[in-house]
Amino acid sequence: MNNLAHNANCDLHKLAENFLLTLKDGPLAIAVSGGSDSMAVLDLLSKANSHNRILYCFTVDHRLREDAKLEAQFVSDFCAERHIAHQTLVWDDVKPKTGLQKAARWARYRLLDRACRDIGAVGLVSGHNLDDQIETVHMRMQRDKTGEGTGLSGMANAALFFKSMWVLRPFLSVGNQQLKDHLMRSSLNWQEDPSNIDEKYERVRVRHQTDIDVDFADIGTFAANRKSNSNSAARYICQNCQTVNGLVFELIISDHKQQVLEKVLEVLVHIVGGRDRSLSRDDVISLYEFAMSDADARTTMGRVLLDKSKNVIQLYRENRGFDENHINRGDVMNW
Repeated sequence: MNNLAHNANCDLHKLAENFLLTLKDGPLAIAVSGGSDSMAVLDLLSKANSHNRILYCFTVDHRLREDAKLEAQFVSDFCAERHIAHQTLVWDDVKPKTGLQKAARWARYRLLDRACRDIGAVGLVSGHNLDDQIETVHMRMQRDKTGEGTGLSGMANAALFFKSMWVLRPFLSVGNQQLKDHLMRSSLNWQEDPSNIDEKYERVRVRHQTDIDVDFADIGTFAANRKSNSNSAARYICQNCQTVNGLVFELIISDHKQQVLEKVLEVLVHIVGGRDRSLSRDDVISLYEFAMSDADARTTMGRVLLDKSKNVIQLYRENRGFDENHINRGDVMNW
């Protein structure tokens, strides 16, 4: 691994204090697996919590390893000593035969989202750090040969999941070794997840590479571009999109920057389709090419039908794959 991540130097306690001061009032959730990153974050935030904000700690047991129960108990015991509420969330669903890691990731976030809504959390803190950022950008660089993808900006400090849960990453500027050093200075232990050294996973293989070259200035540039394009896309939607009877979105294709229109289409498909996950980069490019074609046409993407006539695209939900909802008389539900 590129050693840039291990040269990061900052006052961890001050970083934790300043982060807590940026949050609005309310309970704060922390996702803790028992590993060094999340244990250090839990320790730092609990010590910096001078205003006695209510902290909740959640550990997810995917039911993939027997030792996961012991790791969850380790976190629970630590929380009991600090008088922090702790809950283990269990993924009991049937496990897929392929794509297990991705399925487990989304299952984890769904469980955490439900738990955060139950307690009215202002956000969910994760233990993502600078090493994770380097690995993420490197993996995205390998996939995005154009060098133009928004993913090259890395993970954001805050990201909204499922339209309800803010995932907060206040320690992205801190290297993993610095977090481990903090635990060792504090005489605190952590649990090692054996999957972190299993090279069947791409991230682990990347972690063991010694020739990773990620330019932090480039990450900052891509992040600034992503923010600018997102703001422009929001303005574009306000000026060029309207709804018909609350069900059909009508989008006018006008003068634009490619990255802005791509973001507009991605966001509208995401909203109309009601999906939890964003579209792939290839899908976004296909949408843009569809929007820019001269001929009238129809296509589907992300559970959305798109009808194009001249410079107007109508987007509406496909009549399939709806979640089953139950509503009592007199109640109101957003669809």
